[in-house]
Amino acid sequence: MIVLHGGDEFTQGCEQVDLAISSLFGLSSCSIGILPTAAANHNPLKAANNGVNYFKKLGIYAEKLMVLNYDDANDFEIVNNLDNFNVIYFTGGDPDYLFQVLVNSLLIQKIKNKLNKNDCVLVGSSAGAMVFGVKMLREKLVNTIGIFNGLIIPHYESSNLSSDRFQIIDEFQKLSPILGIDSKTSCFYNSGTLKVIGEGKVNLFYDDQRQILFNDQIIKLTK
Repeated sequence: MIVLHGGDEFTQGCEQVDLAISSLFGLSSCSIGILPTAAANHNPLKAANNGVNYFKKLGIYAEKLMVLNYDDANDFEIVNNLDNFNVIYFTGGDPDYLFQVLVNSLLIQKIKNKLNKNDCVLVGSSAGAMVFGVKMLREKLVNTIGIFNGLIIPHYESSNLSSDRFQIIDEFQKLSPILGIDSKTSCFYNSGTLKVIGEGKVNLFYDDQRQILFNDQIIKLTK
C-alpha cells in the first residue's frame, strides 16, 4: 500500500490520517521509520524529530532514519535498517533533491521489494508524495520514481496552477490519473483502489473527467 499525503505532515489535523495508517498493523505493532531526505538542506533533524514526537503523542513508535544524500541511500547498513519498520514515511521538502537521492538507489529498490511482498506501507508527504508518481509537475512534466502510475499535486487547495500547467494536466490525465491532494489529507492506494482519508478533499483528474473526493470515499482506478 502507498499513502500519498497532501502536506503539512505531523501537525494538528493529521491525526485521522496517521491513526488510519497505524490501524493497518495495530497501534502497538506499528513501527514508523521517518526519512527527512527531502528536507536535507532545510534542517532535516528538526523535520524528523517533529515526526517522532508527533507519533509519540499518538502512542505510535517512530524513529528517524537520516538518509540525506545518495551515499546514504546506497549504504547497506542504512538500507537494511528498513526491515525494522512496517511504515516508511518520507517527509516534505524539495522534490527535485529527493528524486536525485532516490533514483536508482539501493534504498528505493529495497522499498519496492518490500512493497511487492506487502512488508510495508510507503507514505510520502508533499515532496515525498510527488516523487512516487510516474511523472512530476515542475516547469514541465519530468520522470519520477513511478511507484504510483499517476501524477500527484500536493497542497492542492493553495496550488494556483497557471493555464499552461492546466494544459499539461489536461493532456496527462487522458493516460494516467492526477491527484490534487489538499494538505492534511491522504490517498490510500492499493491494487487499483484509492481511498481518501483526512479533513480536506482530493481533486481527481482522470479519463477526461474531474471528480472531487472527500473523507472515506473510495474509487477504483481502472487503467
